[in-house]
Amino acid sequence: MNKKESVEEATIRNILNCCGADEETIKGACDYMQEVVTGYRNGLYDAISMIEQLNAGLDLQWLTAHNAININNETERQFDYLIDSQAALLEKTKNTLKALIGDDVTGKEKRGE
Repeated sequence: MNKKESVEEATIRNILNCCGADEETIKGACDYMQEVVTGYRNGLYDAISMIEQLNAGLDLQWLTAHNAININNETERQFDYLIDSQAALLEKTKNTLKALIGDDVTGKEKRGE
């Protein structure tokens, strides 16, 4: 083989080889699996992008609320805590999604490559 196989591709190849599948069937299964994996990873990248937009929206939400009403110190602390908690939760979610994608992928992929 000319290119390096992914773990998924090698697994499919090994399973189908054990079942006596021909090379065309194995290649078709590997190509299909790669399309599924690419779609999955790209969906996770879309989710990460949405989380980053939500995080940016939190800052805007805080500024808007702060400028719209007269906030005392206690309310400001409570609002800060709420915003910080939301931001931390979004960051944790983003990191979880990045872990699901894996370290070998650096950005959205095009299908069929």
